[in-house]
Amino acid sequence: MLRHSESRYINNCSFLKQYTKNKYKLVTLKRSVKVAGYEEEKSSLYDVENKNNIRNKNEEKLDNNISRAKSKIYEYALCNDFEYFVTLTLDSKKMDRSNINEYIKKLGQYIRDIKKSTGQKIEYILIPERHADGENWHMHGLMKNLQDLRKYEESENIPKRMKDKIIKYREENLYLYEWVGYSRRFGFNCIEPIRNKDACSRYITKYISKNLVNDMGITEKNKKKYYCSRGLKTSRNIKKGVIPIQNIIYDYENEHCKIKWLDENQANDIGQLFI
Repeated sequence: MLRHSESRYINNCSFLKQYTKNKYKLVTLKRSVKVAGYEEEKSSLYDVENKNNIRNKNEEKLDNNISRAKSKIYEYALCNDFEYFVTLTLDSKKMDRSNINEYIKKLGQYIRDIKKSTGQKIEYILIPERHADGENWHMHGLMKNLQDLRKYEESENIPKRMKDKIIKYREENLYLYEWVGYSRRFGFNCIEPIRNKDACSRYITKYISKNLVNDMGITEKNKKKYYCSRGLKTSRNIKKGVIPIQNIIYDYENEHCKIKWLDENQANDIGQLFI
């Protein structure tokens, strides 16, 4: 296995990363890379298939940026113990619903103020989404450590889809919640318990799209496609090097790399093949 301090070009470089106790990711690059650390992997892996090989460089760069953002969100979602899937909206009487930059700034300050006054550290990943009206914004995301929550009741004036979920969740002794402080400051919200971590982690990445990039007017100077709290856990690099015997059946392959998801036993077996 290559030592972390080595720096040279190698072919078919593979990386083995741990996301959770029983979820690992093996990536084998399909080109020569200079191995000087783990930063090369970050700039080289694309988890979403490039379906159109004939495109201009700007289009390809955009697709790669979106793919990296999706990959990072999935990593944060898996590696951190988020409790809730959240939908946060804005009340036009409280704030301009069309001003996404002001919304993000004030929401961030609100969360910091909560920590300052109560010591409550709210962890989050939030992704903006524009309403169907093409003008106003709301957020979807994952959160942890929310405390001022109130159970929604089926009898309330709430959307039918929420009432249906209340009935469904009742069988599992689960509830939908209102984040009370957010409601007072910003507007309507729905806080939903995460029931399947992996499924939720995959689902949240769907909100990163070309539409989001275009709607937000993201440029080279403003690359943020999502917003997250500081100090979130990330995957852990386990092995890096070459696997000489390539009889592995990968889950996914594109022009850049091959990817396989593994459980702990599979990761231990493949880890022994590295040189």
